Amino acid sequence: MDKGKYQLTNNLEDFNNPDSDIFKATLQRQIEFIDQKIEKWSKTPTRYTKSNPFIQGSIEDIHRIMCLGIDRNIVQDFFIGKGIKQTRCMNCEEEGILERCHSVIDRPKIMQDAIEVLHNDDMTPIGVKDILIQYLKEHKKYPLYFLCKGCHWEYNKPT
Repeated sequence: MDKGKYQLTNNLEDFNNPDSDIFKATLQRQIEFIDQKIEKWSKTPTRYTKSNPFIQGSIEDIHRIMCLGIDRNIVQDFFIGKGIKQTRCMNCEEEGILERCHSVIDRPKIMQDAIEVLHNDDMTPIGVKDILIQYLKEHKKYPLYFLCKGCHWEYNKPT
């Protein structure tokens, strides 16, 4: 891996520390990536953005529907390609298949935050596309790390 892109660490605690080099570097690169990719998706619609069906209800009801798999799928489909994808674990440098690892808060909480930004009341419809775009934008607050399965498990292990 090009160590200029990300600084590797052998301290998983650094992944949640906003003052650590890996947190800052990963988040800055991720913000730039998100801005560029959302701009690209606005010009060339994807299966997530070519239509905008509406959903309404309580935050909890909308959240339950949006977390049935689309939240995971859009993260996997969005955070790929040049500028973001890694070939070595950002913790131990192991090569191979890597998993996307959310830091600080998990995917369901990020989805809830996105819905809360857009939700006015239980009767006002919200565009699903709008929720998904906001969900991706919410990832500008929390680094997404590429880790091997072992490091991902260790990182998410309850303390």
